[in-house]
Amino acid sequence: MSDFASPLIYLLEKESDMFWCFVNLMKRIDGNFKKDQKTINKKIEMIKFICRKLDPELYLSINDSKYDSDNFLFCYRWILVNFKREYKYEIVLQLWDKMFCNYLTSHLEVFMVFALLKLNRTKIVDQNLNFSEIMYVMNQFVRKKSYKVIVDESIQAVYNLATLIEDDIEKRERERLLEIEKKKMEELLREKLKIEEENRNIQENENQNEENENIKENEIKKGNDDEKEIKIINQESNIDQNTENCDEKNEVNENENTKNGNIQENENENEINENTQENKNENDKKNEDEKEIKIINQESNIGQDTENCDEKNEENENENTENGNIQENENGNEKNENIKENEIKKGNDDEKKSIQK
Repeated sequence: MSDFASPLIYLLEKESDMFWCFVNLMKRIDGNFKKDQKTINKKIEMIKFICRKLDPELYLSINDSKYDSDNFLFCYRWILVNFKREYKYEIVLQLWDKMFCNYLTSHLEVFMVFALLKLNRTKIVDQNLNFSEIMYVMNQFVRKKSYKVIVDESIQAVYNLATLIEDDIEKRERERLLEIEKKKMEELLREKLKIEEENRNIQENENQNEENENIKENEIKKGNDDEKEIKIINQESNIDQNTENCDEKNEVNENENTKNGNIQENENENEINENTQENKNENDKKNEDEKEIKIINQESNIGQDTENCDEKNEENENENTENGNIQENENGNEKNENIKENEIKKGNDDEKKSIQK
């Protein structure tokens, strides 16, 4: 800390002024003297970053581990005491004035280190200097070179880094915006695909529902058709059964009618036979009477009796013939009535069958 106190003692006459300036100065640079060395390491990392961004080739040359310079410790003394041991008091005070006024940056010392490296870039890169060689060249150069050149170069480095950072920021911002836009497009695409998938699923569900409905309708229709077929089959079977029953009834009726007709015919034949027998008996009786009359009247008028007998015989025959025709007409009328009744019954049965069909 004596390196920071001695310039103040040289500049200020009052001890109080010198004390408070020293106190405020130590508040600013107290991190350089802490045991953990976080502040110094942070500044070294800042130098590496600046060198990597503004001169990558120089950075790669220094950062080559085979030369033991990758830790950048050759600049440790410069940033520890802010170049106090490199210049005289008058120059150090002017240099500190530029550093502590925070012009463009509050860490002008790290940019001054980069400026020194860049001003010696040719030697460092072309000759592949190691750690001790870089330190020797840099120390010789600092003592010979005007601090103003170093300050101007460091300020230019600040501008260059700021421009580069702005470009990087703009680039990153563009990339961020592009990434956001890409994410939005992907999200929109996912939503679109999701909507299409939902619509497809809805359509598939509708189609499936329609197919199920059609299947149900077909099953119902098939069931109805089956029921209709069963009903038709049952109706046909009932009709066949009724037809069979009707046929059986008709057969029974026909048999009964036939039987009745036969009975009636037999009765009629019996009646005819009875009538014939009666007529025969009457004729026999008449013949006997005629014979008696003939016998009685043989003598008086045999020819007349014979004619009368012939006429009577003819009359009797005509009467018998008329009686037989009358009986036959009655039997024919009865048969016609039975046939009509059967036809009426058959027509009724046909109507019933047609109604059932």
